[in-house]
Amino acid sequence: MKKVVLKITGMKDLNDSLKVEKTLSKNKSIKSALADHKEKSLTIKYKDNINIKEIEEIVEQLGYKSLGVKILEKEKKFSIIPLIVIGIIITIILYYLLAYTFPLPKKIFFSKSTENIILLTITIILILYNLKDLWDGFKKLIIGKCNINSLVLITTILTLLYALDTIYLNNMTTYLEALIVILYFQKIAQYIEYRRVLKMNSEIKQIATTNIQRVKRIVNGSHEEIKLEDLEVNDNIICLPGDKVFVDGILKEGTTHFDESPITGSSIPIEKNKNSHIISGSVNCENEISYIVEKKVKDSYISILKEQLVEDLKKKQKGSKRIDRFCNFFVPFVIIGVIILFALVWLQTDELHIAFTKSITTLLLFTSIGYLYITPLSFSKISKEASKKGLIMKSVNVLEKIRKIDTIVLDKTGTLTNGYLSVSRINNHSEETDKKLLEILGSIEKHSNHPLAKGIIKYLRSEKIKANIDFITEDLIGYGVKAQEGNTVYYACSGELLEKLDVINSYKEEERKMKVEGNYVIYLVKNKKVIATFGLKDIPRKESKKVLNLLKERKYNIVLLSGDNEIVTSKIAKDLGITNVVAGLNSEGKKDYINQLKKEGKKVMVVGDGLNDSLAFANASMGVALMNTNELALLSSDVVLTTNNLFKILDILILSKNTLKQIKQNIWISVLTSIFFFIISIGFISTIKPTPLWIIFSMVMNLLLITVNSKKSIIKEVVISHKK
Repeated sequence: MKKVVLKITGMKDLNDSLKVEKTLSKNKSIKSALADHKEKSLTIKYKDNINIKEIEEIVEQLGYKSLGVKILEKEKKFSIIPLIVIGIIITIILYYLLAYTFPLPKKIFFSKSTENIILLTITIILILYNLKDLWDGFKKLIIGKCNINSLVLITTILTLLYALDTIYLNNMTTYLEALIVILYFQKIAQYIEYRRVLKMNSEIKQIATTNIQRVKRIVNGSHEEIKLEDLEVNDNIICLPGDKVFVDGILKEGTTHFDESPITGSSIPIEKNKNSHIISGSVNCENEISYIVEKKVKDSYISILKEQLVEDLKKKQKGSKRIDRFCNFFVPFVIIGVIILFALVWLQTDELHIAFTKSITTLLLFTSIGYLYITPLSFSKISKEASKKGLIMKSVNVLEKIRKIDTIVLDKTGTLTNGYLSVSRINNHSEETDKKLLEILGSIEKHSNHPLAKGIIKYLRSEKIKANIDFITEDLIGYGVKAQEGNTVYYACSGELLEKLDVINSYKEEERKMKVEGNYVIYLVKNKKVIATFGLKDIPRKESKKVLNLLKERKYNIVLLSGDNEIVTSKIAKDLGITNVVAGLNSEGKKDYINQLKKEGKKVMVVGDGLNDSLAFANASMGVALMNTNELALLSSDVVLTTNNLFKILDILILSKNTLKQIKQNIWISVLTSIFFFIISIGFISTIKPTPLWIIFSMVMNLLLITVNSKKSIIKEVVISHKK
């Protein structure tokens, strides 16, 4: 399998991209095609039985033109095999160094000149192997922002020049062994980060909602399955219970309820009948329906939102790692110090090579491999621990962002609330207990597919109330459910059905008051007499108020941001003790509000679970997505919670504090270790000479101390709190 990237002209919009992808995907020799009209590129994976020229001809037949091609024969992956091979070679080199110092078996020894040539060859190979990281260090130097790669680059160049000089002068110590160790462990650090990111992506993929790319279309009375991008306006599409709506349309046949909470934030399912408008992103709750496609895929709500999200993510600034900020002043400090040392030794000894030697040993001591591992060790350990506790953090930058957060904006539906309608009020007009009334209601509703019925059953399970009465039930579409046990007839219904049943309704004022509070009202009727009214609404999670109080104690500014109406949102806010409330906002409205807070100097964390939160995530300082969220929300968030427990927000804050503390400790450990070995090396202990083995020993000790400190912090300091 090969991969090619073509530069294409003529693609103007998403429709053009879909057209190219559709045509190329029909070719059996092409595994996949991904067109980007904004980047003017076309990425294709293809088999050996088709060539680039043939692919370009297909593209040109569609009216577009290829301007060039870059072939990638295979996907780039981080292989551990070169690291193992180089590790074996370095082990042999270290054995040779030890054999010179200690009485170890000496089988074969090269001459010093041959040994230096071998070391030089290995060094050059490692430089090529690390070229990407060294180039990154060079780019940072050019713009005046040093990172750890910049320090390694400077050390590599100067040590290589020193080695060439010593080889030319007569086979003296080159210190290439120490440089080889630095370059090797630089790659190991990169591999650790690669494995962490790989695991994180795998975890996110497991919890992501599958994006179905095929739909069923009705043609002349029969069904055919087609690709989503093949849909045309006026196509008739089937939508089964539980299916997501992928394109905007008009309901043609059937009656059902749609869950629009991911888009609007309203937890009450919306009933849709013939000719009702349905929006992409909503979910069909109960009955099979068909709808007429009103807009093409590229013009539907989700597609427009996706394009906006991509643009916002490109603009989102990434935070800097603490180790990079440290290196930004540490690297110039080390370089200036080495230059001063070089000048002083040269003036004192009048020997250029001696001054060069002292400078190189000092530079190698301060370019310890410990600095390379401060971030990977700290973050990988914390990331692993966090993952066990239900947190997936995408990068170390997350920790820096959390540290600066002062405002936490929370979505309502599914975030602070359960996300489904629960029984919030019972008005008992019978001699039965409330529990018995709930048992009757649950037994009536348990076989219904109506969203209200599902909410009632979920609520009863949470309250450990069993619905064990065996009724004979009948769905009364649009009104409720009829149930019968012997000669007793029950109805769980709306107020409208009471008039049709000639049941006296003395509770209209009661119903009105419950509706004002944001409730959906159900009447429970027994033999034409109302025995109870139930108010159903999306109620707060059990832990919501406690979590919010703990956040307030930590001096965070709390804001409730919702797409639901103001009455319902304000009632939830009052129950939870939130004073800053903004309601009735769509995706763009939430984004604008977040940007307004940022203009005021706020550092904002957004916590949510819906499609309408994705733009807010992308524009906030930090986004936290709850479990079972939409793919776009997963893409745009910085942290993903794998369990719907709001105490995890506190866990994130604790992790950030402890991890940054650990990184700071490790920085100081590395600096002090380098200073300690430097002081010893300049002559305080006459028997110790700054040999390559001594420098490598200092590096290993540095790394060992950092590793021990990281494990200590994980075990004793990073304790995930679950205050319940």
